[in-house]
Amino acid sequence: MINQHTITRYEDTEKLKRQGVLLTGPAEAVKSVIGTSIILEERKIGKQLHVMIDDDYDDSLITRTEAAGIKIEKAPLQDYLVNLTKKGDDESMNTLKGPFKIIIKEMNPTFLWNIGITIALMGLFIVLSFYTDGNEHLGITFGPFYVIFLVYPFILMKAYKCILSLGGTRKQYMIATFLSIGIYLVLSAIILNGLYFLSPYVLNQGYIFHMGDLVNESNPFLYVWIDVLWMFILFGIGVLAQTVYFNLGTVRTLSVGAVLLIGSLATVFFCGPRSPLRILHY
Repeated sequence: MINQHTITRYEDTEKLKRQGVLLTGPAEAVKSVIGTSIILEERKIGKQLHVMIDDDYDDSLITRTEAAGIKIEKAPLQDYLVNLTKKGDDESMNTLKGPFKIIIKEMNPTFLWNIGITIALMGLFIVLSFYTDGNEHLGITFGPFYVIFLVYPFILMKAYKCILSLGGTRKQYMIATFLSIGIYLVLSAIILNGLYFLSPYVLNQGYIFHMGDLVNESNPFLYVWIDVLWMFILFGIGVLAQTVYFNLGTVRTLSVGAVLLIGSLATVFFCGPRSPLRILHY
């Protein structure tokens, strides 16, 4: 089927049924032989230029195309658009470029939103630093990024279905996903640590907590590495949860989750240090 956007580009959709002449070849060669012919559609896939011109052309066109080694054939414009769209999708999915672009397109909006939220949090902490007494804890900036890496596997499921529908493979999806996640992990860690190491210079009082403060080291690379590890671990937990949800479905996943939650609460309540059983025992 033709994309509705493609159809609405024409004032009269009957034009899609018109017979045209398809020229296929290197871009420079095709452009040199078109002349004054009316172009119905033009697209470039790889190094090949596909041009559909009006059926009303001069006889010299055949001679020019044969001399230039350009492929020429007649076809309705509608069939041309359908076949060309499929061909373009197949070619783009034969490499990692297509899946990678789809994954990036899915991840980019939420990543930009998280940058905005994190900067807004930093601005809030700067304001609060003027109203605190002493070296008080103001808050954290890593929350939005940590949460989004936990949620990313669920967001990328839409990209998974899209890649497979366009002829991609699960292997391409996995490779493109981990490449994209690797890029965003590094960028997120740089942004978080940049704000953290900048905080002493912009905060009037107080400090921002970083997970690296739990270790007795001040090496900035260690702080970056800790952020990368935490976000990767959270992404792994999200992948595990998404895998269970994908294979079991909504009802079974919620049922298993409820059982695990009840079991955990029961364990804490009956086996914990303040459980009724221990209190009665003593």
